Amino acid sequence: MLNPDGVALGNYRTGLSGKDFNREYRAPDKAIFPEVYHFKRLVAENKCLFGEKLLMFLDFHGHSTKKNTFMYGPEFPIVDRFYYEARLFPKLLGNATPMFRYYSCLFKINSFKETTARAIILRKIGVPLSYTIETSNGSFFDYEKLADVPYTQQLWKSMGLKIGQALFEYIDLVLTADRNRLEKFYSKKKDKMERRGNSKPSKKSPQKHHERPSIFSSMENDKLKHLF
Repeated sequence: MLNPDGVALGNYRTGLSGKDFNREYRAPDKAIFPEVYHFKRLVAENKCLFGEKLLMFLDFHGHSTKKNTFMYGPEFPIVDRFYYEARLFPKLLGNATPMFRYYSCLFKINSFKETTARAIILRKIGVPLSYTIETSNGSFFDYEKLADVPYTQQLWKSMGLKIGQALFEYIDLVLTADRNRLEKFYSKKKDKMERRGNSKPSKKSPQKHHERPSIFSSMENDKLKHLF
């Protein structure tokens, strides 16, 4: 929680400054918004430390009007490797519980959201899978039972558990996809070297750096086939 001073006074979007913290991430004033300033700096330092291994950022919010739990996700063009990959985590969560509604998710950053944590951490710091997870302050609509169910403290805790489980499932899918690609790579490399052993040596060409392809580039994983 970044605004405990505001929450202590009964606010849920602002701190003592009276301003919404989630609109101050572009250039937070260290004196007025020290929480935002230092948090943004912490994320940037971890990005420098871990590089491409820092893939995901989750910002948890309560929503005063919409029902269910849903996400505001990163925006990528359809040709980008992260276009589908950004939809995988919320899709897994939508399949795990009726409390989460995938079709309420939005993968777009509107102009009035360009100074939010999700937008700045995606565009300025370079963490590709940056999400705001929104949970209704009131209720969720259970589409299986066709009933409106009020959220309770226990249900909110249960939703948090589902988020953690879906995150581990996502990590497992990514690691499985990477293992499959590595096995194919080494198999092809072995075959190539065996063929070279039976032919004249050729001039070695310089190695090229290839960006990790999307986990959707090879759809051997049965779970991925059925998600989208």
